[in-house]
Amino acid sequence: MAQKKGQKEPVRDEFEAIARRYSKHYPKNKVFYITSDKQVFLSNDQRLAQMHQKALGSGEIVTIKID
Repeated sequence: MAQKKGQKEPVRDEFEAIARRYSKHYPKNKVFYITSDKQVFLSNDQRLAQMHQKALGSGEIVTIKID
């Protein structure tokens, strides 16, 4: 089913909500990397997120920036 213009994907909305919860505990962190199994990595752990996602075998990392 196609998304209407201006609508976000449901998965991205869910991951954004996860990142917002994490940002309360990590207020100085502005970028979160979330793997397809919903493991969250902070901005300085991008390589770890990539290695973890690769080990999962499928899926993609979602990058969420919090202002």
